[in-house]
Amino acid sequence: MLIKVNGKHIDVGDALRENVESTLPASVAKYAENPINGTVTFSKDHHEIVCDCTVHLSTGMIAQ
Repeated sequence: MLIKVNGKHIDVGDALRENVESTLPASVAKYAENPINGTVTFSKDHHEIVCDCTVHLSTGMIAQ
């Protein structure tokens, strides 16, 4: 599964990128087979860090 990790007005470090790349495939595998790719975007909203995750599945569905 190809995973793209972005930051919107925030710097995404190597440790956070590696953590997402190691945990996301295992989490998605619980619920769906053969995920194709995923996009994870971290952004800052006032005093909070927000994470948006979108995964494209082999069935044509998009899990968000």
